[in-house]
Amino acid sequence: MCGAMMALHSVWGYTGGFIGPIGVGFVLDFVERDGGLAWGLAIGHLARIGLAGLIVIRRLSPLQTSENSADRLTG
Repeated sequence: MCGAMMALHSVWGYTGGFIGPIGVGFVLDFVERDGGLAWGLAIGHLARIGLAGLIVIRRLSPLQTSENSADRLTG
């Protein structure tokens, strides 16, 4: 299961690396190219997507207790 999760994280990472610059370009084209507001919104959209991803991962991951951590280490 651990290998499958690592593969999934890799796919998500490469997908985000592909889609992120496209999203920044769309925001820059939509607002205006030379203004500081455009760059702030472009970088801000990446921050919101990253924060949303963190929230989703936290919600989907099981809670770890000290007993679960000890079981993982021993076996």
